[in-house]
Amino acid sequence: MTYHISYITKSANNENEIKMNEKLLKKDFDVIYDCSQIIGKFNVFCDYYYMLENAINDLFNFIEKVENREYKLVNQLQKHFVVTEVNRLFMNYINMFNNYLTYYEVDIKDFFGETSDEYTKVKKIQSNFFDNYFEYRFIYHLRHYTDHYKIPITSMQDNMENSVRKFYITRESLLKWNGLKKIVKDDIKALTSDIDVKNILIKCKKMHLEMHKKVSLIDEHNILFSYNYMKKYFKKDGFPCIVGYKNEEEKKNGKFEIKTIFDEVPLVDYNIKKMGFGSLASYKKGQGFFVYDPYNLMFTKEEKEKLGIG
Repeated sequence: MTYHISYITKSANNENEIKMNEKLLKKDFDVIYDCSQIIGKFNVFCDYYYMLENAINDLFNFIEKVENREYKLVNQLQKHFVVTEVNRLFMNYINMFNNYLTYYEVDIKDFFGETSDEYTKVKKIQSNFFDNYFEYRFIYHLRHYTDHYKIPITSMQDNMENSVRKFYITRESLLKWNGLKKIVKDDIKALTSDIDVKNILIKCKKMHLEMHKKVSLIDEHNILFSYNYMKKYFKKDGFPCIVGYKNEEEKKNGKFEIKTIFDEVPLVDYNIKKMGFGSLASYKKGQGFFVYDPYNLMFTKEEKEKLGIG
């Protein structure tokens, strides 16, 4: 198979056309392909984070809608269905939290191996969050509670003396379940009041982003190398792709395949910015410095020239 770096451009009549550039050596094609796999895996994990983010936002937004007393609940049946919907959205969220954690753990283990430094780092991060965040321990174990016992939110405060309605997971309901792990049971016993759903969601949203920054960039050196390597093929007047054909006869007859493996590159840019990083750098002995710095925030021109990253 023969491959060419090619560019999708706009013709004079505003139609897409492909212009073939230089031929790719097999070793260069292999590097591009490997880079696309690395950043593709990173982007998929970020997709899991966005699904988690959307799940918690759906719940948070619904609570904000119905907690307002302008949202009228005129009878007990309507109140019942509001609590049911809050529970449905809450259970979607806690299941997505489990999916998010499981996906990256399994993916790292499959890609790097169970004895790798990368897998050890992921497990250590998860363990640190488990130890240091009540919200992590609680949401993680609550999925088992909802799977094997009952819905989590059993109380809605709808007293007219209060400015807003509130939803609660009660200590009493939680402690009735024999399947609650001791560490979480001790957490619940130590609470001085029932769990305000909206308040814990605010804390969880902050925790998710902090954890995502740490876990998703376990492989940051390879991600930044791959981003920089593929970025060099980008031009202002066209979007890169790879055109392949088996022989000159097929090329002459217009029989070729187009590999759109550069499509993941702009998404890396978006995903890193979404985490709040204006710039990012990673150094490994023997491999050098790789930088993500779209706004030129990290180094001066002179520093870049000295480091060889300009």
